[in-house]
Amino acid sequence: MWGAALLAGALALLAWCVAFLRRRASHWRARGLPHLRPRLLFGNALAYALSRQSCAQLLEDAYRRLAGHALGGFHLLWRPALLVRDPALAGRLLVHDFESFRDRGYRPFDPMLQDLFFLRGDHRWRTLRESLEPGFGPKGARYLFFLLDEMALRLVKVLETPAERCLELEVFEQMQRFVIDTVGTCAFGVEFETMLNYDSFVLKETQRMISGSFLKKIKKTLLLAVPETARAMGMRFVRPEDAAVFRWLTAEIVAHRRRNNVRRGDLIQLLMALAAKEADAGQKDGFGGEMLSAQVMLLLMLGRQKVAAALAFCLHLLAAHPEEQTRARVQVDAALRRHHQQLSLQALQDMPYLDMVLSETLRLHPPMSNVTRGCTAAYTFRGASRLGDGCLRLQPGEAPVMVPVCALHRDPAYFPQPDRFLPDRFAPDNASQHTPYTYMPFGAGKRSCLGEHLSLVLMKTTLARLLSRYELFPSPRTEYPSPVDPRQLLLSPRDGLWIKISNRHWLPCD
Repeated sequence: MWGAALLAGALALLAWCVAFLRRRASHWRARGLPHLRPRLLFGNALAYALSRQSCAQLLEDAYRRLAGHALGGFHLLWRPALLVRDPALAGRLLVHDFESFRDRGYRPFDPMLQDLFFLRGDHRWRTLRESLEPGFGPKGARYLFFLLDEMALRLVKVLETPAERCLELEVFEQMQRFVIDTVGTCAFGVEFETMLNYDSFVLKETQRMISGSFLKKIKKTLLLAVPETARAMGMRFVRPEDAAVFRWLTAEIVAHRRRNNVRRGDLIQLLMALAAKEADAGQKDGFGGEMLSAQVMLLLMLGRQKVAAALAFCLHLLAAHPEEQTRARVQVDAALRRHHQQLSLQALQDMPYLDMVLSETLRLHPPMSNVTRGCTAAYTFRGASRLGDGCLRLQPGEAPVMVPVCALHRDPAYFPQPDRFLPDRFAPDNASQHTPYTYMPFGAGKRSCLGEHLSLVLMKTTLARLLSRYELFPSPRTEYPSPVDPRQLLLSPRDGLWIKISNRHWLPCD
């Protein structure tokens, strides 16, 4: 009797689940929107969930299959999502109609994700962004430049030994160490010494958190695609023991500053000032505690990964393209000569080819494969539906809207010969002819990457220092183009980025 009742209950639950999945799978068909036909459980993300595709490859495939449509539908597991193929429409959503798409499309329930990246686009996000802008804009770059240059010189010093022996170097790991040390020094006033200490706990902790495995990929796919289901299953992006490490690190930094009355115009000082202001105003849900720790974790995890990947891929590309490397080096030499061998922000302005090299690197390897927004106010897409008046009316929370940055960057309609490394695409005369919103390595609109300016200054300073001292060559383990790791959420090479480095064989002429 009990066995029959349990079996009946299980069959009823299974029938309900099948009906629910079928209803979700027919979401875009019922709305008359061009879409990719989904699988019942995995939607269009089966290869991604099984680590056979990276997020960039998933979106590039969807972008290609939806050719001819400005807007199309697909499914992340059983969650419907929108893919924006038209750059003009992307610009409208990200910039002109920002108030209807203020959120990231993912509402975190983990306290350690209450950071500038994941926060909902409400008053707290606006206050936090406005408070941090001075530290990341041109003013912050001028204030921090001597520290950025000092860190670049430390990297040059670290590379002396492998350069003297013309050794192979895995530049992705090396750049991660470099960026962790730079973030520690410039943002927190802390010497992590990761470039010298291979047992650094900060490096080990961050590497452990981003390490890829099949089970971790399944978990992260659930958290991003169907966060409510993942939450019901007790999943969290940040494990309690990992969160405890960043809480402890943040508390130590803050305590040291208060104990020794240390005041600097860096990120942690801006955050402490904001937390103090909120506390004085009597706001219980202010910017101290968890939120302060969340910003520290954001910089050490997301900021480090994005800048390190961009720098590493840039060095890898220059090693594989000696003519472009020589051209960049000659311009660096000429600029340093004009500025009496002193590297400064003014000297960097005389190195426009480095800007072109970095722009082309970020086109080929954007740190974020997509820009995702969540609908926060009812919005109408005119001419998108095949039914009725042709309008698709999107409701708040109905589906995330994704702009496939990686696919736009490699669309031959916008960038001819898209797989080639051609820095001259971004020469002033050529860059002015690019279709708007086809190049967005840092996003666009009010939620674009706050650290864009400071990151570019750091990368350009680092390239200038390295090229003025060393030459880069392919090694036996250099793969070009380099395959990406499909297990990682963020851009990462599958087997590292290997090059050879040596001291310069020729010196600049006066």
